[in-house]
Amino acid sequence: MSDEQQPASTQRNVLGTELQPCSYDPMTGYYRTGCCENRGDDPGMHTVCCRLTDDFLEYSKSQGNDLTTPMPQSNTPSASKSRPTVCATTS
Repeated sequence: MSDEQQPASTQRNVLGTELQPCSYDPMTGYYRTGCCENRGDDPGMHTVCCRLTDDFLEYSKSQGNDLTTPMPQSNTPSASKSRPTVCATTS
């Protein structure tokens, strides 16, 4: 089984150690598990846990990616009040 298909508890981070939780309150991760895991079906590859600056949030919004407005329909809080999982790659 490749890393892409393994559950978060067995996936490894870039340092080769066990993947650690990003945030449980609010719950983060593409799969809302608290970890920035990849199971192979996330088209955006949301695998980076981070703390975002206001400058980054403003820039992202100016580029059409508003991370500051909560999206209740997908259980996504405002990134300005959380440690979000963001995309490692773009298409």
